[in-house]
Amino acid sequence: MAWFSFMLFIPIALIVIFIVLVMVAVRSPKSRIDKEAGLTPKFEEICGGRIDMMNYTYPLVRHSIYDDFIVIKCLVGCYTLPRNSLKVDSGDGLLSNGVLYKSPKYLGQELRIWTGSKSVVLDILEENS
Repeated sequence: MAWFSFMLFIPIALIVIFIVLVMVAVRSPKSRIDKEAGLTPKFEEICGGRIDMMNYTYPLVRHSIYDDFIVIKCLVGCYTLPRNSLKVDSGDGLLSNGVLYKSPKYLGQELRIWTGSKSVVLDILEENS
């Protein structure tokens, strides 16, 4: 009887662990960094992206544009890009629109955002350049 209850416990425990991991993965990009405290972004979206060689799907990346910097927050890290030294290119993929950021601060790293508002993002970035 004890063996049966233990075997029932394992799948339930795995389901609970999976639910907790999904909740952490979805909530992680939404948290703010200290530099964002008290500021309102000009544009913000929850989206997908390719950071280095990792491809993140829809709710795992936050893309925020402020007056002086851009924040890209994903599951495993946060990237703060100063707007004064930023180069922005079109980073379209096969199936989605994208924006490719190149910054001397993150030289050699791919920072590509899969956005549904590419024209809005490019317009905001061209305002102050």
